[in-house]
Amino acid sequence: MIPSSSVLADLPGFSTHRSSSLLSLSIPLLILLFLPLSDGCSPSWFREERSVPSIENSKDFKVEELPLTSSEEDDEEIEDTEYVPEQDCGPKESGFCAHGAGCKLHWAPLAKKWDPVCTCSVGYIGHRCDEPYDRNVFAAPLEVGGRSHTSLAAMSFFAALSLVTLGAALFCYKKLMRAEEWEMTETCTNTPFSNRMNSTLHRRNAFTNTSMFSPNTTCFNPALTKKGGLNLDESPIEIGLDATITSMVTEHHRDTIPSKNNSHRFLLTPADAPIDCFTRQYYPVYRARFEALRDRVEENAKKFIDPSLSVRRLEDLADEEMALVIGTIEKRIDSRPSVLKEIAEEEQKIQEADDNAPAASILFVKKDYMEFEDETQIVKLCGNIELTDVTTGSVVGLYGKVVNENYFEVQQWVWPSQVKQNELPDERPPYTMAFISGLNLSGKATATKTRAALELLIRWISGCGTEEKETEKALRIVRLFICGSSISAPDLVAEMKEMATSITREDPFVDQDALNTVDELISQLVKSIEVDLLPGLGDPSLSMLPQQPFPRCAFMKGGSSKYLRMHTNPSDINIGGIDFLVSSGQNVSDISSSPVEAVTLILKTQHYAPTCPDTVDGFPFEDRDPLVMDRCFPHIVVAGNQSRAESKRVEFEDGRSCLVVGVPSFSETHSITLLDLDTLEVSQKHFGFE
Repeated sequence: MIPSSSVLADLPGFSTHRSSSLLSLSIPLLILLFLPLSDGCSPSWFREERSVPSIENSKDFKVEELPLTSSEEDDEEIEDTEYVPEQDCGPKESGFCAHGAGCKLHWAPLAKKWDPVCTCSVGYIGHRCDEPYDRNVFAAPLEVGGRSHTSLAAMSFFAALSLVTLGAALFCYKKLMRAEEWEMTETCTNTPFSNRMNSTLHRRNAFTNTSMFSPNTTCFNPALTKKGGLNLDESPIEIGLDATITSMVTEHHRDTIPSKNNSHRFLLTPADAPIDCFTRQYYPVYRARFEALRDRVEENAKKFIDPSLSVRRLEDLADEEMALVIGTIEKRIDSRPSVLKEIAEEEQKIQEADDNAPAASILFVKKDYMEFEDETQIVKLCGNIELTDVTTGSVVGLYGKVVNENYFEVQQWVWPSQVKQNELPDERPPYTMAFISGLNLSGKATATKTRAALELLIRWISGCGTEEKETEKALRIVRLFICGSSISAPDLVAEMKEMATSITREDPFVDQDALNTVDELISQLVKSIEVDLLPGLGDPSLSMLPQQPFPRCAFMKGGSSKYLRMHTNPSDINIGGIDFLVSSGQNVSDISSSPVEAVTLILKTQHYAPTCPDTVDGFPFEDRDPLVMDRCFPHIVVAGNQSRAESKRVEFEDGRSCLVVGVPSFSETHSITLLDLDTLEVSQKHFGFE
């Protein structure tokens, strides 16, 4: 099943009116930058070669050529080291300084003569004060002995003007971005094989409330002054679209629990997802699962059946020969949805079902059976094993004999040995974790009761309870898990549950209004609590297990917060020394309507989703099956989107135990599930109106 991909239509990503605004700002800036570099476009006073009036042609003054000799009236010999005071110029030097400049005679010891020195009037410079000088850099300079200093001053002025213009342009652009709504086409690469979610992300006005929730919910309760409560000394910060992580930190005043994400094996690698990955068959996945669990099945067979047993192949067995075989179970259910069967019925190429045939709601009938496949052969099963004992895709060990050639009569059977379980801490953190699933938001079309329930949830979890007891209870919650199906996709859900009547399926586009609503919800929640987000059915993520984390670019408001964690589905997390296995529930609801029964079977099979990829979509891995349990046995398993709330502690072999928690759909029950980490008690908190 190949997920569809669309082509981006509006690159580079800005709307037409936004591009024209940028262009209008950049044109004068470019003119100013290139003005000093072009003589043809610059004014005449700024060009390097320009005509200037000549001093000689000026009518204001006349320069007389005078011999630069000392005064003849001074016949005395003057010693080199003797200080000689300056003297007034004589009649012969009176025409040396121009434009009414003062004139003095200074003794030159080396030349042994008197030199006239001019003191220029305002507006003139030079040795003889014969060069006009204007302090205005825009005045046309007179060319006297090369390029004027005015050129350098003008270039400096235009450089400063260009910087000021650039800063003003950037400032205006930022103001326009925040004051108006703009559209940006974003390509979000979610996985190494370029699983593209192409959608138009609408950035909302930061100053206009376009949310279905009350904006910037902040509550200060005078009773909450103890550790872990709200800090009353700090004022709330209103978080807009441009809020940074630093500003968000000031609104977080809850304690945190150390955690470690052990879900790296669920992430797709470049080796898993080359360009032609969807041309693969699923045989390598089953083969990898069989190789990973075969030795563990043999270990349990020797432990519970006979230590002297050795594994045999079906093709090597004679009739009635007792032996141990290891392989994979496949259920053959008549009422199981089938694409080919649906097509054949529509085309009337098969006979109609008998009137006495069982209804589709009856899962098993007499003609349903199980098959068993080892490395070489497939046989049908009979004897001491029932359809409800195992699941499709389970790797088990069967002890029995071959009868009637293609039947294997089972006398005993075993599961794989279970991985080691870490010790549960005796002293656990005195906090609470919350789990919610099945929001099924659809933008403005979201049901009124669901919107009201979410509004109450945001206020309650932020510490705005009307009673002090309720407020303290809410503030003990340190993590909120959103377990999939946040976006409503009823057609997709029905298709995944009942199987489509077509061989291929195009993934629908994500409802943008629904995505914006989820974004707004997350942006409100991360102000007061850490949020862990898992994908599920209908969400913008690869629909095949293991589902990859949400792309952060899908959430323009809340996606940048460090208090939002993106997880795979399923997700293996250690929180406060407790090993959690959290999923959106596809792997659980596909096995049984009871979360406890389904999770018990899953833990026995030692595989997170044994029916994947048979009846649950799975990625076609080539040489591994990351869903095999090989790290540790979980202390708590949480399954979202279940038909009802359910929890129970289940005991397993060698003292292992696990708390199974089923989280119902919020859109149907308007309730969240609370787990006390200290006592491991499970409760429900309802938000709604009777």
